[in-house]
Amino acid sequence: MAREPRDTTKVEEIRFADGFEPPLVAGKHTITATQTLTLKVESPPPFEVSKTVHVLAPRFVLAPAEIYSVYPPEGQSGSFQVTLPHVVFTRRTLPWEREIGGVTSAGGEIRPPWMALLTLSDDEVANYPVALRTVPLDELRAARKSAGLPELSAEPGERADPNAKERDQCRIAVMPTVEFREIAPALDELRFLAHARQVGTEDKDLADIVTEGWFAVVVGNRLPQKEARNHALLVSLEGLGQVLKKERREGAPPAKLPDKVWLPVLKHWQYLSQGPTFRDLLEALTETRGDRKAGDVWLRIAPDKVASVDKTLREALRLGYTALTHITRQGGKTVSWYRGPLVPVPRDVGPFPEIHANADEALQYDVSDGATGLFDVSYAAAWQLGRLLALQKADFADALLHRRSGLVGQEVLRRSDAMLRGEGGAIASRDADDLMAPLLQKAKLLLQDDLMVAVLSEWWQSETAKAGGNGRR
Repeated sequence: MAREPRDTTKVEEIRFADGFEPPLVAGKHTITATQTLTLKVESPPPFEVSKTVHVLAPRFVLAPAEIYSVYPPEGQSGSFQVTLPHVVFTRRTLPWEREIGGVTSAGGEIRPPWMALLTLSDDEVANYPVALRTVPLDELRAARKSAGLPELSAEPGERADPNAKERDQCRIAVMPTVEFREIAPALDELRFLAHARQVGTEDKDLADIVTEGWFAVVVGNRLPQKEARNHALLVSLEGLGQVLKKERREGAPPAKLPDKVWLPVLKHWQYLSQGPTFRDLLEALTETRGDRKAGDVWLRIAPDKVASVDKTLREALRLGYTALTHITRQGGKTVSWYRGPLVPVPRDVGPFPEIHANADEALQYDVSDGATGLFDVSYAAAWQLGRLLALQKADFADALLHRRSGLVGQEVLRRSDAMLRGEGGAIASRDADDLMAPLLQKAKLLLQDDLMVAVLSEWWQSETAKAGGNGRR
């Protein structure tokens, strides 16, 4: 039975929250239960029992499934210098599952996140310097202890015994404390650099493991440096509450600060921040320098080169076309014209095109005066893009599948009914038709079964293929 389509007319919404604190933060907790009996006679003393429990949470390493996405994308190049880097987590409580230490929250405020996203350029990594390496947990604890930083006590499940054959390791960043205090968020900034947001998950990956569409987000406090390779370091701030600045414009630093800090790195990626922004690209469409006038379209051909360009090519460029490599359905390679829906000149909108069964039917061939002999793939690309966007919607794809299955099933029933009724001479007489009525009824009931329809559909398609597509057996 076909399912009722979901309502797709609602407006896509996004909701923000300061964050979600878990009922218990990670660490050791003592639970005490007391029972008091009140009797008419002398009551016994209260019965009391205590139990120690350990609440575990990620600490030195994050599983890949904990991170939904990062921005800027890892290893990519673009104009990222205008956007603060950020990390999106699949669990909405993750940034608040631990405490920094030495920080108190005002009434009604959410506690600061225990992680921060640092942004450093290649030059800063080299000049500070910042050392990135992998060490066992016991070495990290020993280094922090010798520097006078708060101790990171061991938790159940951690293999940190220096005498053990196997020890847990983590990625760390070691950097001077002075520089760390300058680039790290201040305590009064941390609450504003983490939040939770709820979005629709129908068209997103990992939607099945994201609770009710809620994600947690940690945002960096520095813009990437332009025209440089930048590093994004998601670090743990556990135990560093006294090292961070209390506010950005803090005066003299505390008297006793370690020379260096050892930061567990939960995620590290690099990206290149270079190239024009979207605004730069739009503004470059018109050029006012030299002998060009404001409003002239910049077509990527220098004015002194225009005279040497073929008239047909100049006209194509004027209309917004560009020549791209085209791999045909048969595997051949050629060059074809393409342009997007945004063109730099007015154009007449013709009648709505007919329905195409596939992208190749939307290909156009240049047969105009001065024809170049090239295909125009603009409408074919638009057709393919539209199909992919439509099939991304689960409701649309589901309805299309049910419609196609229903049409095939109806055709199978029609042809099977015709065969059972003897169209073509199998059962010619009316008496024979009356005798076959009970059998026909049973056959129709059998054919209405989904599995039988599917089997017959596959059989009919194979028989049609054997017969050369004419539908004859």
